[in-house]
Amino acid sequence: MKLKILQISPQVPVPPVDGGKISIFGLLKALAERGHSIDFFCYRKHSDYNYSYNELSKFCNPRIIDVQTDNNVFKAFVNLFKKLPYNVSKFIRPEMWYAIKEYLKDNNPDIVHIDHIHMSWLIDHLRNVIDKPIVLREHNFESDIIYRYYLNQRNPISRMYFLKQYQRLLKFETTYAEKFDRVVMISDVDELKILKFNNNIKTTIIPAGVDNNLFQIKAYNHNKIPFSLFHIGDLEWKPNLDGLQWFVDEILPLIVKNFPKTQLFVYGKNTEKLIIPSELKKNVVKSGFVLNLWNELLDKQIGIVPLRIGSGIRIKVLELLAQGHLVVSTEIGKEGIPIVDRKHYLNANKPETFVEKISNVFKDFNDYKTICFNAQEFIKQNYAWSNVAEKFESLYVKLINNK
Repeated sequence: MKLKILQISPQVPVPPVDGGKISIFGLLKALAERGHSIDFFCYRKHSDYNYSYNELSKFCNPRIIDVQTDNNVFKAFVNLFKKLPYNVSKFIRPEMWYAIKEYLKDNNPDIVHIDHIHMSWLIDHLRNVIDKPIVLREHNFESDIIYRYYLNQRNPISRMYFLKQYQRLLKFETTYAEKFDRVVMISDVDELKILKFNNNIKTTIIPAGVDNNLFQIKAYNHNKIPFSLFHIGDLEWKPNLDGLQWFVDEILPLIVKNFPKTQLFVYGKNTEKLIIPSELKKNVVKSGFVLNLWNELLDKQIGIVPLRIGSGIRIKVLELLAQGHLVVSTEIGKEGIPIVDRKHYLNANKPETFVEKISNVFKDFNDYKTICFNAQEFIKQNYAWSNVAEKFESLYVKLINNK
């Protein structure tokens, strides 16, 4: 059964260089490769229109709405006196609904797929004009991210602000999620969390995926730079910056004390946001955005995921494990991925544990190759995009037949 799918996203997912974009684009591409027709609506933000349109056109019919949704300090302050959470209100734009409404005059999709709770406001409009199943893809339980961010604030004014935002977002997220025919959670952890607040939400679990080509990379078989660490992620996303800054401030100095030649390579956008203490400048390399990231990582020993804030699944963790990299992660960093400490990765939540486990790897990397192999095999069996797309397809067909 070939479907006509209307997919709505808060951002252009190309190039797929961060977890959010990878999760949206990976499914889009995999569904298209299964023969489905996809009409894809998204906000342009700061992406290059021509590039984005051309890349998306390979897999769908793109409609890119020329709207920016950047954070704005003044609007964030004004939001204190409004009912909606700020990180939802900035995505409520009449330009998006106008474009969709015009599209629906000449098109009749079989199903509507909305990415992220930020775009869920559209369901009220859609219900008035079409009688089709509408699915919400929750890439994270967003309220939990804000709650964890609130817990990590030391400034009392910031704590008050984020507590208020958390309360508003929790109410919005759990209320709007109930309106959908199905809410697709990315992990069992997130499903339990959202149902705790509203067990009327109709949920199912389908994880994110990884590209099959990554399984061809055997990172553990490559020669490694001794005492090398790496971190990947856009530091514009506050949980990434928070975790990496914590690692640099509290953990890296202890590692360097024992291994002075340690080097931490930082990949991704906005690396200028990371503050490096003067005594560690020779130990940190801000590589920034690179075109061929996977080749860059082959000679690095350990990928670090020091997240203290977050929800959902870290797509980059899946991708690193799929390639056979050794990963040291906090519990939050690997949340939603049922991998086992010392079998698929190394778990560390405190500075002293990070230091211990990284130091042991530095002493003899070869002892850890089996962990890398086990992780790659586990991801291969459970997270290939082809399998994920098949699960979404089955869900769509079931909802359509039951409508």
